[in-house]
Amino acid sequence: MKAAIYTRYSPGQDREKTSTTLNQVQMCREHAQHNRWSVSEDHIYADEFISGGSDERPAFQKMISDIDEGNFPDILITKDTSRLARNELQAGIHKEWIRRQGIQIRFVLQDFGDGDEGWFTERQMDLIAELFRRKKSKEIFAHQRQNALQGYSNGGRPAYGYQRRPIELKLKPNII
Repeated sequence: MKAAIYTRYSPGQDREKTSTTLNQVQMCREHAQHNRWSVSEDHIYADEFISGGSDERPAFQKMISDIDEGNFPDILITKDTSRLARNELQAGIHKEWIRRQGIQIRFVLQDFGDGDEGWFTERQMDLIAELFRRKKSKEIFAHQRQNALQGYSNGGRPAYGYQRRPIELKLKPNII
């Protein structure tokens, strides 16, 4: 059987290096090889620096278009449920539609099975992914608000009157 791969990466503080799209593709390739599926090179979709809170992602939209046109393998592999969406409603709608097109969705880090309990657990994971996104969004906004109140820019070219200061990153040593 042929398989497609979808990956998404939105970097942030303390993100593990295994989350990059290149590493996700490698994880998906290994999963495919383990299951004796071949990966269709024309069907590797990767969105970089984009939140899963919206389905307005170029590679994701290309994948949906390819599925709609009937130009898609039998299996879609992704790292976990949160790669497809961090919006519970959109996740449910898109995954249900993909499956109705006869495409299996397989997750590298999660195996929910094909029964009703698996469906229920997968939907719970979609809710958890959205909760994480909402909480992280509020945390980031609070940090940006504090920066602005102290007169510092939150990125890009500072507005007139704002201060610019270099910051020092304190990296944790790699522990092997």
